[in-house]
Amino acid sequence: MRSPAEHAATTLLSAATAHVVTPSASARGTPSGLGPATIGGLPAHPLIVHVPVVLIPLASLALVLAAVWPAARRKLSWFTPTLALVALASVPLATESGEWLSGQMRFTPLIEEHEELAEGLLIWIAGLAVWALLVFGLDTWEQRKGLELRSPLRRGIAVATVVGALALSAGSVTQIYLVGESGAGAVWTGTAAGR
Repeated sequence: MRSPAEHAATTLLSAATAHVVTPSASARGTPSGLGPATIGGLPAHPLIVHVPVVLIPLASLALVLAAVWPAARRKLSWFTPTLALVALASVPLATESGEWLSGQMRFTPLIEEHEELAEGLLIWIAGLAVWALLVFGLDTWEQRKGLELRSPLRRGIAVATVVGALALSAGSVTQIYLVGESGAGAVWTGTAAGR
């Protein structure tokens, strides 16, 4: 007798393979070696996408906290840029595994929309990672120089840091949401669960 987890995995795999077609040797999305195409016999994309889906909002939150709250910036220190860089590295892995998976399936307008939104994500998260490095660098420089918030130049830098962090965080989180929503729509539209 199968466990509920095995039953759920079999049901999801059956739903996913209902759309699978046999690809030709020149099918779109042939893996380039950037990441695995499958994990444990299952397509890797549904598993890998959870890394940026979790890390991008966390990196965004850490960046906003670091930009707005000096005490948090000192506590988070190197953690914020490291988290943002790991989130940045996860995006090409998710994209590559998704391209491989789409090469195994019938190409639909929903998949095309999902791919286009995913391509725009890299720009947002790259900006977020650069800004996190900038905030970390500015804080390190300020601590070494012993600068305070009293000077007009320092206040201007502080405002620009906060505005940039808020804009890049909002853009990154919005984009990852749109990518995820379109991916879910591409998978579930037309299935018994999506009706």
